[in-house]
Amino acid sequence: MDIIGPAPEALSNDEIIARYDGAITQLVKACLDSQFEFERQVLVNQARLNWQFIKNNHFNVPGQVSTSYGDIADYLPIDTTGDGGADVKLCPPLNLMGGDLYKFCAVMGQNAPRVKAVSDNPQDADSTSCAQNADINIRDLWAKNKVDRQWKALAFHQYVTGPVFIRGVWNTDAQKYGQTVEPKIDVQVGEDGTPVPVQVGEEAYDNGDAEIRIYSVLEVSIPYEAKSRGEIDQLRCEVMQSKWRLLSRYKGKNGAPGRLEQYRDNDVPDDDYGASTTSAQEARDAVANPSGTGRSKKQNQWRLAEYWLRPHLYESITSLEAREVFQRQFPEGLYIARAGSVTVEIDNRRIEDEWAICRVGRGERLMERPIAADALPIQRAIDDLFGMAIETVLRAITQTIMDSQLIDREAINTKEAVPAEIILTALPVDGDLSKRIFQIPPARLGDQVLPLLNLARQFMQDITGIRPELAGGGQPTSTYREAKQRRDQALMQLAPQADEMRFAAEEVAEILVKLRAKYGAGTVVAQRKGAYGTETDVADMAQLKESGWHAEANDDFPMTLADRRDAVFSLLKDFPPDVQQALSILDPLNIEEIFELIQVPGFESSLRDQKEKTLADIQNLLAEAPMQDPNGGPPQPSTAPDPFDNHAVAAGVIGVWMVSKTGRETRNSNPQGFANVQAFWQAQVQLAQPPPPAPPPPIKGAVSWTGKLEDFPNLVPEILLGSGLPAPAQAPPPAAAATPRPGDMATPAAVDASPVQQASPISPLHSNGVEGVPTID
Repeated sequence: MDIIGPAPEALSNDEIIARYDGAITQLVKACLDSQFEFERQVLVNQARLNWQFIKNNHFNVPGQVSTSYGDIADYLPIDTTGDGGADVKLCPPLNLMGGDLYKFCAVMGQNAPRVKAVSDNPQDADSTSCAQNADINIRDLWAKNKVDRQWKALAFHQYVTGPVFIRGVWNTDAQKYGQTVEPKIDVQVGEDGTPVPVQVGEEAYDNGDAEIRIYSVLEVSIPYEAKSRGEIDQLRCEVMQSKWRLLSRYKGKNGAPGRLEQYRDNDVPDDDYGASTTSAQEARDAVANPSGTGRSKKQNQWRLAEYWLRPHLYESITSLEAREVFQRQFPEGLYIARAGSVTVEIDNRRIEDEWAICRVGRGERLMERPIAADALPIQRAIDDLFGMAIETVLRAITQTIMDSQLIDREAINTKEAVPAEIILTALPVDGDLSKRIFQIPPARLGDQVLPLLNLARQFMQDITGIRPELAGGGQPTSTYREAKQRRDQALMQLAPQADEMRFAAEEVAEILVKLRAKYGAGTVVAQRKGAYGTETDVADMAQLKESGWHAEANDDFPMTLADRRDAVFSLLKDFPPDVQQALSILDPLNIEEIFELIQVPGFESSLRDQKEKTLADIQNLLAEAPMQDPNGGPPQPSTAPDPFDNHAVAAGVIGVWMVSKTGRETRNSNPQGFANVQAFWQAQVQLAQPPPPAPPPPIKGAVSWTGKLEDFPNLVPEILLGSGLPAPAQAPPPAAAATPRPGDMATPAAVDASPVQQASPISPLHSNGVEGVPTID
């Protein structure tokens, strides 16, 4: 039987810092591993060297740098434009790595992957609603954070430094996001003794939003054996920040001084420095300075170290009381922020809730060598080989040795050459002038130097995957399809990096949306370009949930504008017209996409104008109801179709709109407006139909008939009467034959056969005396 006692004391984060700061220091020391510090130094120095080569500082030599802390040893670049120092004219840097980086960023960093929220269970209406709400927030966050612009940093670090660490933060900034003013309520005792809420003033809160920060191995350290985010026991992020910024950020509360206030006129104590900490700070400073020199400490700057720890690291705390407090109040993980060795903030946070990692894609672990690490040795070899080639060319300039008694040295240096000039000199004793002149043999550049340079460059391209075909270079091709195929083949080697960028984009989208679900308030308005113009979606952050959906990135990344043009060009060229019509490639709804791909200023289309006008008519019709026909006919639209409309195009656009998702939603939310649009569509359909053909004129013409009057005895009286002549007398009808009796039927009498009419051998004559058959008109 468990005995239920009083609940443990709940401490605020500031109280835990004040009471258990020693336990926090123990946790920080548990994160520092000497072996890991050595391994991180290797990655930091490699990233620093790669970055210097990208900046075209290929020839760095050790030297002394004077700082406020004295002279320190560091790497100094040789000034290739100066005259002092080494013989710099023989070692010009060829920044091939920089050129490859430009190609890599042009392909992988032109834009970020398109990410959308997908329901975990499409059959569940609640899950689908959560996904729609999250998708609106993703599009809004992508636009406000300018993710397409920041994505170039990911491509840069993949090539230069290695894995990229992307952090999602909730930034509270009144200047950037404004403030929210809410009434301040206090519970007071009323006249009857009951508590009554009373407004005692107003209180302003700073607004904020989710943002992203991008870091590299120069700022972030994780265990190098980790293969996924779930295997990261601790993550450390170290940056140098202005002491004034830190004093402003970590102020005291309720008028009390902050924990950094006592160090305003001095430096904070910093005992958490490690070997990699110093190397990383020098590297960050070196790559940021034009000279390439780095300092570990700057004036008025403090080191801000942030730690994310797993709950099992609480076991490193020696005090049982402190260990239980941390396990109880920080069950998901511990976040520690320290300025130097002074703890300024702690919180209950998980690594996965704030950090996304974009790997290089060349192995199974998170900490991988950058792409430039394999290119740098070849870059050095090319620099050396090219420098020796230049030295050889310089030595190929011939020099002549001659006797000083033959020509005066001062005279030949000051005298200008004149055409057909004669120089007088004294003849030597032996009479042989050639013995007083000798030309030094010039150096010759070997025939294998240029092929060797090209071979080294090909090795570099094959290893890194940055081939000239990515930018339209390479060997000439005979057809467009061949050039396109070569470019697609070159992109295949960059598929691992593209996949890692897509996975990172999905993680970033989920982190940012969940931060809004946790801290955000208000509505989000996101616009998107669709087939029916710019559509506006509205979502309430209060209804945003962290579950029921997940993010998915498009599989077509990277896809540039040229790739989209090629895709449309291939559809129009390769598909027959009936297939194009079945796929609606040239449908008026796709006219915006076609215009975006054309990119020709001033290009206009009447089809586009008609589509835009029709969509504007739909919006006007949705605001009104249809008119009833007083004669009992079908409803009529509130606005009649414009006689200048292309009725066929307008009817097609409206018909497709009515069956689209937007039209279906409008039908449920605004049935009267939808009925008005439907009536307008019926009117457009009727006007689009061609008018019925005119009735044919009455046929008037003469009828000719040829025949024998004897064969038509009844026709003769009609002809005579029509001509005004008396008709012949009619013969009495023949008497009816007697009905035979049984006796007569036994012996019938013979009946005479009627004579056969014979044709006359003489042709009859017309009224004009011509032979032939008479014709009656």
